[in-house]
Amino acid sequence: MTEQDELPNAKRHATMLSSSPTPANSQSQRPSLPSNASTSALSESPDGSLPRRTPVDWRPVPVLLAEVESHTMPTARAIVARVDLPKQMSAVIAFIQQCMQPESARLEHLRRVRKPSNSVMQVLICLVDSVPLLRTHHEISTPSDTSSGSDAACNGNSSSSLTSDQLLLGIKSLLQSRGVADDKSQVLESLSLCVTDVPERIAANQQQHAAGNALWPLAHASALTAAKNSALAEMLFSDDELQRMDGYMDIAIAQAQAARAQGNSPIGAVVVDPATNTILASVGDCSREHTLAHAAMVAIARVADAQRQEYLAALQQGENGAPASAEAGNSRPVAELPYLCTSYDLYITREPCVMCSMALVHSRVGRVFFGTPHPDMGGLAGARRIHAEPKLNHHFLAFRGVAERRCAALFCDGADTE
Repeated sequence: MTEQDELPNAKRHATMLSSSPTPANSQSQRPSLPSNASTSALSESPDGSLPRRTPVDWRPVPVLLAEVESHTMPTARAIVARVDLPKQMSAVIAFIQQCMQPESARLEHLRRVRKPSNSVMQVLICLVDSVPLLRTHHEISTPSDTSSGSDAACNGNSSSSLTSDQLLLGIKSLLQSRGVADDKSQVLESLSLCVTDVPERIAANQQQHAAGNALWPLAHASALTAAKNSALAEMLFSDDELQRMDGYMDIAIAQAQAARAQGNSPIGAVVVDPATNTILASVGDCSREHTLAHAAMVAIARVADAQRQEYLAALQQGENGAPASAEAGNSRPVAELPYLCTSYDLYITREPCVMCSMALVHSRVGRVFFGTPHPDMGGLAGARRIHAEPKLNHHFLAFRGVAERRCAALFCDGADTE
């Protein structure tokens, strides 16, 4: 049997495992549990509108980039000019704009000028490591302690051994290497140059923003990014949302148990349309039949199969000039059909591997909720954080810790084939 023959078998196996076929355009589809799923925590609400469960003992935790989760602001060494007379400021700014533009690009997250209390105005010129003549200086590899305050390096309290003349010489050599006339740097000759620590990059959360501002004022865009990421880290879900999540994960756990019974890895996955609370796919791992048929991959394939049938039905209805019928399970024109998992949620018992995480990027999934982590091979919180990789053209939200104890119990016997 070839690889091409095996993958359809994996899909057929996933179909057998699925226990919740998708009703056509259901607006209030509740997660129906498989026959072997635990129902001890379920009880109907008085009006029967939503499955009521005992309060969950977990909370979804957003998985962010490592630098977003850190409260530490990395620093870099910068050359600063102290400007005693206000009339000198415009000349210094003009010099930077005309002669130091390449170096200024690395400082866009910072304000150009600051005025510390009881001190003269200070202007950022460039980072020390942007100047080749200064790059190999021994102090660059040993950053100074910033706990003494942001003014120390430029107020005579720094342990820096770089003098103002050395800094000026380094800047002149940089300009000469680019063919800039010597007279362009004359504006700096009457100023005192010094070295100070500044935030190395834009702040990723409120704690980093506060720490960065203590070193050097951050630009407004940095504050917006920090506020956005901090709000994401504190994202809250209502009790009803948590109960729905718990129900979806119950279905995934049941699929994982069924997969384990077939000799596969105990991993289950459920795809949900959050706009209608409709279950679109409910599958278990099929890697015993095909090495690529991980639960997340099979779930995406199931959604794609259903969409392909809907797409073909829509095309046929269009050719015949007939309106879409409810019996056919299609009420949307071709142009309105979704692309794979766009804006959908995936609930999966264990963190997807790197391969599955990239597949989720390509499927345009909206959110991923997983139970137990996969430290060595996980693509969202373990080996990589693919969902937030800046170089990719799609990003999605990832949350860990959903029914983590129940998901982790699936692996108590050491079963793991992925």
